[in-house]
Amino acid sequence: MTVFVVPDVRRRAVWDVVLSVLFLIGTVIAYFGGALMSVFLMAFTDYCPPGCDVDAGVGRVFAVGAVITFCVLAAIAGTVVLQVRRRRSWWVGLAAGILVVGLWIVAFTLYTDAVSVP
Repeated sequence: MTVFVVPDVRRRAVWDVVLSVLFLIGTVIAYFGGALMSVFLMAFTDYCPPGCDVDAGVGRVFAVGAVITFCVLAAIAGTVVLQVRRRRSWWVGLAAGILVVGLWIVAFTLYTDAVSVP
């Protein structure tokens, strides 16, 4: 008895590859843009009145930055896996970009909460 395995003959959609790459590039730009803004944000807190905690603010930004780094790397890996399997992958880059922007907003909000004087 001979069993024939039919290879996956789905074609890769060009528009899906282009959108995936564009969304991932946008995600990486948002990642590095937020990282650059956080460096400048922390650089200008040389004066901190009594009651603010710069160390807590910096720690919060770094913690959220680590989560964002993991999300970006997971999005890149997920996009590659979906492309190799010839599945639609544009949504991974889009979701990662939205997540990165949202998490940077959370990081800056947590930082502002830590350094603001009550």
